[in-house]
Amino acid sequence: MDQAEIRAFRERFRRLRRMVSGELEERICKLDITVAQCDVLLAMENRDTSTIVELADVLGLDKSTISRTVDALVERGYMSRETDPDDRRYNRLALTESGRSHCDAINELGDKWTAVILSHLEPDQRRIAVKGFNLIVDLLQTEEDPNKEECCETGGDQ
Repeated sequence: MDQAEIRAFRERFRRLRRMVSGELEERICKLDITVAQCDVLLAMENRDTSTIVELADVLGLDKSTISRTVDALVERGYMSRETDPDDRRYNRLALTESGRSHCDAINELGDKWTAVILSHLEPDQRRIAVKGFNLIVDLLQTEEDPNKEECCETGGDQ
């Protein structure tokens, strides 16, 4: 793969990130929550309970970021927090009914938007696009970046 191809891919990837972020913010602002709160709610959607540490691991964020987001969700009544009976050092987090309702609303908005986008593709194109997208996400989750330490120390483009 040549440098021009790599740079073109990175540029399109950055554009995708900006477009998706902007679309998410515009759609969920109707629900009066932030993108970070949306991510936490959806991460909790299929869990009975979780901890800050587990959520941080699932979302790939630090505990303090998750903790602040969870605090806001608890304050708004979308999540509950109770001391873990097996280990009092931890709190167990759970979605409330209101939190589940917000998950449903987030999913409905996201499903409609995604369906519109994918409807422009032929079935074979759609399968290829979804397979390729899943492959890239899987690679990003598992591939070690040899420049990560250097990049983060200098503040360079990731």
